[in-house]
Amino acid sequence: MAQQTADTFRRLRWVLAMIAALLAVGTLGFVITEGENVWDAFVRALDTVATTGSIPGANDTGGQIVKVVLTLLGVGTLFYALVTVTEFFVAGHLGEILEERRTLKNIEDLKGHHLICGFGRVGRQVARDLLAGDDDFVIIDELDENKHIADHMGAPFLQGRPSEDEMLKAAGIDRAISVLACVDSDAENIFTCLTARELRSDITVVARASVEDSEKKLLRAGADRVISPYKSSGAEMARLAL
Repeated sequence: MAQQTADTFRRLRWVLAMIAALLAVGTLGFVITEGENVWDAFVRALDTVATTGSIPGANDTGGQIVKVVLTLLGVGTLFYALVTVTEFFVAGHLGEILEERRTLKNIEDLKGHHLICGFGRVGRQVARDLLAGDDDFVIIDELDENKHIADHMGAPFLQGRPSEDEMLKAAGIDRAISVLACVDSDAENIFTCLTARELRSDITVVARASVEDSEKKLLRAGADRVISPYKSSGAEMARLAL
C-alpha cells in the first residue's frame, strides 16, 4: 500500500510538471506569435490548456497552431490528472496518509521507548513481552501483513526498511532507549545496527542472529548483545532434559 501511495504521488508530480511545462511553452509561444505581453500570453495559455474558451482565438496562423497543440496536450494531461486524483481517493490513499500522520504525531510524544526493527515471529514476541510490561515501542517493518498484525495489537507501525536513517529518525531514535534488530535477515540486522549506532552512539542495541557466524559481525556492527533464538532454545531444551 505504501508503494502504491508513493507511485500515485510520483504520477501527480509528473502531471503538475507537465502542466507547468505546457503553460510555460504556451506563454512563450503566444508572446512570439501574438506579440502579447507575458501576463496576457500566460492567461491565454491557461485558458487554452483548461479548454474554457473565454478568450478570443489567435489572430494569425502561428498562434492558432500553438493553440491547437496546447488544446490537444492540455486535454490529455488534465484527463490523466483527473484519473490519478480519482484513483487517489477511491483507493483509500488519503486515509492511509492521514493515518500515517497520526502515527508520526503519536511517536513524537514518545520518550524512552524501544524500536522493534522487524516484525516476524521474534519481533512479535518482543512486542507481546513489552506490552505485558507496559513499555512503549515503535515497530518498523516492510510488509503490509505485519502492519495489520501491529494494528490489531494497537502498536505504532512504520512501514519501511529498519536500516534506513529516515525510518529510525521517524521512529524517534533520538528519544528511544533501545533498538531491537529482529529482522529475519542477518544482513539487514547488521545494517540496522550500523545505522542505529551511527545515529546514536549511546543507545542500547540488541540484535538477532540466525546463524552463529553472524554473531561476531553483529557485534562489530555495533550491537551490545546478540541473541540466537535457535541456540537459546536448544540450550534451554538441553537444560530441561538434564
